[in-house]
Amino acid sequence: MPIHQGLQKKLRDIPRQRLLGGGLLLATALALIVWTVVQWSSPPPDDAGGESGRRAADRGVRIDSEAMLSLPSNIEAGANGFKPGHWFQVRHALTAKQQDEAVWLVNRPVDRDGQPLPIAGSDVALEFASQSLLAKDERKTLTAPIMIAPQSDQEEAESLDLSTGSVTIELGIAQQTLGLPIASPRFFVAPMPDNQYFVPILAKDPQRLADWVRSTAVVWPSEIESGGVANAPSRVLLVPEQQCDELLPDHFLFWSATSHLVVLDADLNKLSANQQTALTDWLHFGGQIIISGPDALPYIPGSPLEDWLPLVEMETSLLTAEHLEPLNQHWYVPSEEYDSQPLTLPPDSQPPLLPLLLVARTNH
Repeated sequence: MPIHQGLQKKLRDIPRQRLLGGGLLLATALALIVWTVVQWSSPPPDDAGGESGRRAADRGVRIDSEAMLSLPSNIEAGANGFKPGHWFQVRHALTAKQQDEAVWLVNRPVDRDGQPLPIAGSDVALEFASQSLLAKDERKTLTAPIMIAPQSDQEEAESLDLSTGSVTIELGIAQQTLGLPIASPRFFVAPMPDNQYFVPILAKDPQRLADWVRSTAVVWPSEIESGGVANAPSRVLLVPEQQCDELLPDHFLFWSATSHLVVLDADLNKLSANQQTALTDWLHFGGQIIISGPDALPYIPGSPLEDWLPLVEMETSLLTAEHLEPLNQHWYVPSEEYDSQPLTLPPDSQPPLLPLLLVARTNH
């Protein structure tokens, strides 16, 4: 073949070779991306992660999300309560089941259709994002702030339904690298009436005061017009001392829906440093702490309340009629409607011990 004809053939083949080479390179890149995504989301081998890891892999679960808690919370099962217009804190417990995970976490309040709830009077919806590293098979607890604004007028009240079962907190979990979604579990939250506030009871064994949850002492004597349901001004929460770091908020901003904290016989030093600071700040902003019972006295020195409760331990005495007389004089209001009676001691019974009841509050 003449040299010039061979050169022309080579020149004609150059675009075709470039096209074939470029197509091969593109196909290789796409295959690599698909392989990466499949490897990221595929279950590990059977010998990885133990029996629990194999069960999670069989189900295709990458991240296990336990039930959400809204703080302050209760040891008894029940709906997560929130007060519209108040900040509150949510706590999630997550476990990576197949491999270490670097994730984005986005908490947002949504309605029953999964649409974000806007701030009253606007089209703006709040969501709260953070990043986290989850080590495989290691449970990690994470917190986030939430605000669900109340409706400001009748029109918004008709368009934004904040009734029980209509509001959920959606936790969006996605990869940090590619941004691919992993999971988006939702958790119901229940709105509290405008007049209702939290009253946590912190004790070594809060079940001793379980009757407070249903006691008429924490219910207004009147009844609301619709249905004759008792109008409870307080939502009593039972908080064991050993779980106080998980069930109480760690910033005073999230204590605004709490009116009182009752401390029975708990060591306040079991609270985290952030929780102790939050408690003191909340006290300065009008919060009230009730220290009940002589068993609480040994835990006050060295606690965050030492400066506000300079207590001297005294003897426990028996409750007698003389103790009840000033209470009846100042607090008893006769009423035929509620069949009210003055306080009296049960006849022919051992007088109960008179517990020490102290209220911690600041002049602010």
